[in-house]
Amino acid sequence: MDKRIFLIDGSAQMYRAHFAFLRNPLKTSRGEITSAIFGFLNTLVSLIEKERPTHLAIVFDTAEPTFRHKAYTEYKATRQKMPEELVDQLGRLDQVLKATGIPILARPGWEADDVIGTMARQAEAEGYDVFMVTGDKDYQQLVSEHVFLYNPSKEETLVMGPKEVEAHFGVPPERVIDVLALMGDTSDNVPGAAGIGPKTAVKLVLDHGSVEAVLDAAAEMKPGKARDALLRDREQVLMSKELVTIDTHAPVDFGHDQCDLKPILNAELERLLNELELYSLLERIRKMAGAAAPAGAQAPLSVRNYRLIQDRATLSQLVDKWRRERPLLSMDLETTSVDPMRAEIVGASFAIVEGEAWYVDVASLGDAGNPKSKIENRNADLRTPPSPPVNGGESEGHMSGRESRRLDLFGGGMADNPNADLGPPPSPPVNGGESRRGSEAFLSFARALYEDEQVPKTGQNLKYDTLVLLNHGVVTCGIVFDSILAAYIINPGSRTLSIDALARDYLQLPKIATDELIGLGKSQITMREVPVERVCEYACEDADYALRLAHKLKPMLASQEKILTEVELPLLPVLREMEFNGIRLNVELLAEMSKELDRDLIRLTDECYRAAGESFNLNSTKQLATILFDKLKLPVQKKLKTGPSTDVDTLTTLAPMHDLPLKLLEYRTLAKLKSTYVEALPQMVHPRTGRVHTTFSQTVAATGRLASNNPNLQNIPIRTEVGRRIREAFVPGEAGWTLVSADYSQIELRIMAHLSGDERLVAAFNRGGDIHAETAALIYKCDLTTVNSDMRRAAKTVNFGIIYGQTDFGLAQELGIPRNEAKAFRDAYFQLYPGVREFMDRTIVTCRERGFVETILGRQRRIPDIEAKERQVREFAERTAINTPVQGSAADMIKLAMIGIHRRLHSEKIAARMLLQVHDELVFEVAEADREPLETMVREEMQHALPMSVPVIVDIGHGPSWLAAH
Repeated sequence: MDKRIFLIDGSAQMYRAHFAFLRNPLKTSRGEITSAIFGFLNTLVSLIEKERPTHLAIVFDTAEPTFRHKAYTEYKATRQKMPEELVDQLGRLDQVLKATGIPILARPGWEADDVIGTMARQAEAEGYDVFMVTGDKDYQQLVSEHVFLYNPSKEETLVMGPKEVEAHFGVPPERVIDVLALMGDTSDNVPGAAGIGPKTAVKLVLDHGSVEAVLDAAAEMKPGKARDALLRDREQVLMSKELVTIDTHAPVDFGHDQCDLKPILNAELERLLNELELYSLLERIRKMAGAAAPAGAQAPLSVRNYRLIQDRATLSQLVDKWRRERPLLSMDLETTSVDPMRAEIVGASFAIVEGEAWYVDVASLGDAGNPKSKIENRNADLRTPPSPPVNGGESEGHMSGRESRRLDLFGGGMADNPNADLGPPPSPPVNGGESRRGSEAFLSFARALYEDEQVPKTGQNLKYDTLVLLNHGVVTCGIVFDSILAAYIINPGSRTLSIDALARDYLQLPKIATDELIGLGKSQITMREVPVERVCEYACEDADYALRLAHKLKPMLASQEKILTEVELPLLPVLREMEFNGIRLNVELLAEMSKELDRDLIRLTDECYRAAGESFNLNSTKQLATILFDKLKLPVQKKLKTGPSTDVDTLTTLAPMHDLPLKLLEYRTLAKLKSTYVEALPQMVHPRTGRVHTTFSQTVAATGRLASNNPNLQNIPIRTEVGRRIREAFVPGEAGWTLVSADYSQIELRIMAHLSGDERLVAAFNRGGDIHAETAALIYKCDLTTVNSDMRRAAKTVNFGIIYGQTDFGLAQELGIPRNEAKAFRDAYFQLYPGVREFMDRTIVTCRERGFVETILGRQRRIPDIEAKERQVREFAERTAINTPVQGSAADMIKLAMIGIHRRLHSEKIAARMLLQVHDELVFEVAEADREPLETMVREEMQHALPMSVPVIVDIGHGPSWLAAH
């Protein structure tokens, strides 16, 4: 066997893993951060799986100063202190790595580079191929015919030998030190020669050889910056060479027995990974070791009685049996698309007992002459015989009226639903032949089961499955649980709520990944093209795991069960219907807007060129940075690895200093609106309905707010002219109809008044006055009649800023005033409304005691960072704690209103549809004759959805477009 040793730079890998999850850190259910641990171990396992090394070691830096620090006291002086979130993980990371049994090396006074360099040379001498696992460019100096740089990444692992180093760095490995000495290293604060960059350094070394030869030749060079720098900084460059040279004589001996890689799976590692809730990683390590997962708390993984149904008789028997016995039925669909409005049904899976499931292959049902049952059973001895037929003809009869009856969106018969004609007709299957016949045959039997309200149903993300069914003319009833909604309520801050993640986190079971069946990217296929046996296991697992999750999660809801049963589950059919309804789009108006925006963007481009004094690529951050900071000498706001930032915050700060940043902001705003909405929306119009069908998510925002995507209709700006014109393109879908917009007025301020009980704030709302003007009058100590627009705007900023925990600095920035004035403004506000201050303080104290905050209805959100040591992290958590009860209660309020409106739309025979929910606003389309009854009903439901101690005001408008109605 080839002798190969992999030496991992543990310090570099630890930082890399931590920063990979910086924006969305991994946390346990207890709030313990595990990003660095997961990232490090994930890379380690990937390396072992892919490379199968014979020897392996991990090397870390130590805290003790090295010879480099003694030679140059400023060495690495500019490096930032290790983030506290990473410091907190060091003990755990050490535990986990030690549990693997892989040797961990560190030598006080020596960097990991030196230890790895020494071991590399020793192992090379003993006939090993050495792979240094790191992304640090300094290691390229060590590369030889048997020593390689191994840089793992998400996209592709980079392995560098001598040829690759020369191609990448510009010089062979033995000259890397010379280049580094000349150019210096900002990350390690190695000075080099001031003003000499990588290109110049490489050229000099190629022309003259060693760095010493370059310095000796400096006097003979033509006058210029490089010559001056080399003459001036000679000693500095020589010192830099010492600093960047990896010492291969560190006090460490390569012991091949010590570094021999053995299996890393053991009881201690299992215990730690379970404790850290890194279940998927543990399962991966088990799989790598060929070990079976332990039995689950309920049905063990090995008990998987999954059966394939390919005949109508068996399906009919099961449907009748389940309708008669009414078990908790877990359901799932396999389809051809993630878009429920375009998806065709490939198959359906069901489960009523953990470890058992059935998969119906829809296509096979298309063969009416198929007389026999094809049932595949992985555990034949465990199979129970199918139930005998009961009312066998009932299911067939149920389909007979499909073409003649009108689609009922609510769940009753046509006589119970006055709106039956309002929905677009179900879409016919796009494909023909066997699949189409199979879909019709499947629904002819299964419709009765799906629409039977007496059969309780559960599943994972049932809004998708039931919308697909609705699009095929089937109205699913009897949903009593949904694992994605339950998991979201239990932990609204979860990173992912996929069934794969939930099975890992709550069941400790691995889940067959979707991409294992259909692939990724351009080569991705549809589920219809996957062999039915593979789909069967995958689909049965979905239904089985969703059932297990229902049993596991229901007790965990505890006091929040009402949030599921009275808010989120009743909202599911409401959102399903809204997505099914869609909204009409005036594509001609958007086409005209696109032309106008093209003209505006050309004009702005010319204005940017004039402001810059030259033409350049406005979309190139590098060229823009050169113009802003090198040519115009504007101050750099923040530095990135790629250079000075040119993001929106930077341009906003620079806008008062020069015309170019201001013009660029306008250009970017128009370009984004054009690409995101004006050009994209027409492409999203459904070919059958002629409408845009957004998706509403109940499980994205931790506060409970709904989110909209594909397309996101909640982020269309209302304060810009272009944003308003985009809203003008949303129109009624029927002649003689109009759009109605109903919007809560200042709802979060009213909720703050209710929660805080502040006497002055409550009284102001009860008087029905202008709360912002009244606040301004009190703060500025003037008569209400003398409050001007600027004073009211400042008061409004504070009123809403308080809810979001706005700081003095944030207020100062928004109002454009000095920070001390902003502080005085906020202090005055709290003197006027002391109850608000008391509520905020009380909320933070209670959150520290309980670990969570809750809405008026009792929806909870855990705030683990409320006890964080780092001030900025802790203060952000405090602002989140203050905001969540307010914003979360507003979210609950509009959800309850939507449920009530939906119910009354169907019971009061109002010819209207609810189309959109955008934060505190609801949008409807209604027949003009029913507009006033709709407005009256909507106002009643929205005002009385959640009892408050202050009046709830709803502003309602109508018109021929969304803009006109707002």
